[in-house]
Amino acid sequence: NHGSVVSPIPGREGGAVLSKLRSWAAQVGEIKLTEDTNPVVSLQITGVDVEPILANASHYDNDGNRRRKVREILFAAMGVGGAADGGLLNAQGFVEVPHVWRGTRRQVDLWLESVAELSDDRLRGRAGTPTLLLCLPFDASGRTLADHRARLQRFGEEADTIAWLPAPFGDRALRDLGILLRIDYLLVGQRLEENSPNLSAVDRQQARALLQNQQSQLQQRMRSVMEAAYGIRPDQDGALALQVAPEDHLVSLDGTFRPQPPVGATLQEALGALLDRMFEHRYPAHPLFEQEVKTAALKKVLEEVERAAEEPQQRRFIEDRAIRQILGGFAGPLKLGTMNQGLTHFILDDHWASHFARLHAQQGGGPMTVRRLRELINQPRPMGLPREVENLLILACAAQADRTLS
Repeated sequence: NHGSVVSPIPGREGGAVLSKLRSWAAQVGEIKLTEDTNPVVSLQITGVDVEPILANASHYDNDGNRRRKVREILFAAMGVGGAADGGLLNAQGFVEVPHVWRGTRRQVDLWLESVAELSDDRLRGRAGTPTLLLCLPFDASGRTLADHRARLQRFGEEADTIAWLPAPFGDRALRDLGILLRIDYLLVGQRLEENSPNLSAVDRQQARALLQNQQSQLQQRMRSVMEAAYGIRPDQDGALALQVAPEDHLVSLDGTFRPQPPVGATLQEALGALLDRMFEHRYPAHPLFEQEVKTAALKKVLEEVERAAEEPQQRRFIEDRAIRQILGGFAGPLKLGTMNQGLTHFILDDHWASHFARLHAQQGGGPMTVRRLRELINQPRPMGLPREVENLLILACAAQADRTLS
């Protein structure tokens, strides 16, 4: 018999009911839930048994494909575009993740690995680039979360590296992951036909619909399981092998940085918050730009600084509203100058001239080279400005003092 029964999920008891139904739908293809705010559940009655078909695809459920699938789901949930299919993996096997922090574009090296098997070089990371290690939530070699922690403790160095340790998947989550892999395999090309030769065309069509529905539900379930594993939501249905305290998910190899537990409504938000804290620790004096730094905007700022430096009292009338916004957004946070209260005049600030002169005198004088100025920009606390922003500060200071650089 074939048919379906459709029913809305009651609002008052929706949370518990929905959770249970999603769990069942991940195991039984006949149950289908829509992804609406008020989801509808459908029960499709069919005589097709997909278990023998899934058994024919058991060879596709292996450690390599499990790792690939976890990377696909996890990176998609974290908003790491293109990395799910390996599109952003470089020759060394990691993903270079761009992150805009306080208006400047940064980069982090992202790995998804079994931490216990990593070399010292891998834990150390690339010089000048922070590393985030995502430990796999399962280990085919049977190593435990304690083994991964022990590997980090044996490293014995300080490095600009953070390890994000998930709670390991339980048997049920691993079984669901394996079924998802088999379904993925069967729904490509003619594989379903090849692995169900005894089914009629009608029954095979029913089997495909059941597998597609189960695939969708399993994708959602595995994403939720990963959110629980990496500590941004509770494990509500016992999918994990053990519980991990929130403060134990993140381990920093930098002896001065203690990351807070992952915080965010989604893995993408949690990743962004973690990277923000990482860069705040590295560059505590970095200014807050309200918009992303662009070369064209920096050029406009330098032009106006040079013009203002030639005006009496280094005060210049700014007619263009767009230029006023650029000066307010960049010259202000960089302490190059301010727009007055009437937002009509740009007034240069002597902050950097005083800063350079004071530190230079305190440290024994000597030639005032560009290299030396770059060093002084990051004193007494690191600013971590991109090189083009440092160039702006140096050129603006030279223009204000009517000096040339050699």
